[in-house]
Amino acid sequence: RQSVCDWNRLRATIERQILDEKRGKMTKLAHKGGLKRIRDGVKAFFDLNSKMPDYMRLPITGTAIIAKASEMKKRLLGSHAKSPFLSDHELKSIKQFQASESWARKM
Repeated sequence: RQSVCDWNRLRATIERQILDEKRGKMTKLAHKGGLKRIRDGVKAFFDLNSKMPDYMRLPITGTAIIAKASEMKKRLLGSHAKSPFLSDHELKSIKQFQASESWARKM
């Protein structure tokens, strides 16, 4: 009986700790991806597009995200060919990257 009462009192604390642990694992996984440079380029495009006047702003669609990600891939691989700066993991991930609609929806 005593342990059940203690558990009920600590329930909120335990649930918060479990959620924090899950969030920690999720953020670690997100940072291990080799596509961070592509995501950063697409996000920079979003930021620039949002600052444009309404008449110049491009609609953000899956097709636009795919096109921008493909452009970033070509640009990164071209720059890396001239002077290597990508890690082996990043290079492998970028070469295998296919800007798919499912990837674009996650952005």
